[in-house]
Amino acid sequence: MEWDITGKTQGRLLLGIQDKDFKDSRRADFQGFSWRANLSWSPTNYSTLSLEGRDYARDPDINGNYVKDRSIQLDWEHSWTPLFSSIATARYGTNDYPGDLRKDDDTLFEATLVYSLALGGTYPAVWAGSAATQHSLALAMIKPSSLSARR
Repeated sequence: MEWDITGKTQGRLLLGIQDKDFKDSRRADFQGFSWRANLSWSPTNYSTLSLEGRDYARDPDINGNYVKDRSIQLDWEHSWTPLFSSIATARYGTNDYPGDLRKDDDTLFEATLVYSLALGGTYPAVWAGSAATQHSLALAMIKPSSLSARR
């Protein structure tokens, strides 16, 4: 379900039942309710606040049968000038692996500063910190199309 409450507020709600059945009887199956909700508010044409919440079972990167992923994330994207913008992100969640394999806290604080060249190149500088990793700073050149895909 998608809605546009006003010209400045949009939302999306996905509800469903997930059913993961494995042929191998040693693997734990999953059946349950899952959801994902997005709400974005643009008080001006150069600033957007977005809130996303989710609770679903996803495939693990390495170990386990599935990961029960529960999180909430807040993003603030602001264009300071036509060439300079920023994105601030805060996320908290848990990743629960079945069978007492492990339960991880998923906490992230990230700030991205983006400088766009008139020729179309974009230079983002990203600072990211989380409870699980050390702070880091990354610089990279990104095509404009890959940055707009994140929005």
